[in-house]
Amino acid sequence: MTYRERGFTLIELLVVIAIIGVLASIVMASLITARQKARDARRVSDIEQIRLGLELFWDANSNVYPTNGQTLTVLQPTYLPTVPKDPTTTNIYPYYNCASNNSYHIGAGLESTNSSVLQNDADIDYQSATFCSGNDNVVDGLSTKANCAQENGITSANDTCFDLTN
Repeated sequence: MTYRERGFTLIELLVVIAIIGVLASIVMASLITARQKARDARRVSDIEQIRLGLELFWDANSNVYPTNGQTLTVLQPTYLPTVPKDPTTTNIYPYYNCASNNSYHIGAGLESTNSSVLQNDADIDYQSATFCSGNDNVVDGLSTKANCAQENGITSANDTCFDLTN
């Protein structure tokens, strides 16, 4: 009668480790996508929140939006507790006031190129469309959709800029 030791062979252990590695990489890939979507959802929510703050400012200040020199910090604390910032760069979202027609443009670059919210935004492209008249048609940081995305550290050839106008 021979005695055999019980245990796993080296090959069995390597196969189990390989399977765990594949499963871990699949989980990590889905986590990265989920995090991108969560940051994009926050950006859209932030832009909507800023839009509401701008409308409250407009109503309380004789139907005028903040000027370009004022920046969005004039909205706090009266109209917004704090001005939302991009979750990755911690920059305040780019804002442009067009004084000639009393309107504004605000945008945030999204990480996801196939986001459904991009179908319902303004899609202002200042190289081909006239948002303001005369000398007002110079936009700081938002001259193209690509710049809107780059302002948030996102580089993509696609339209990844979620932007709103009034």
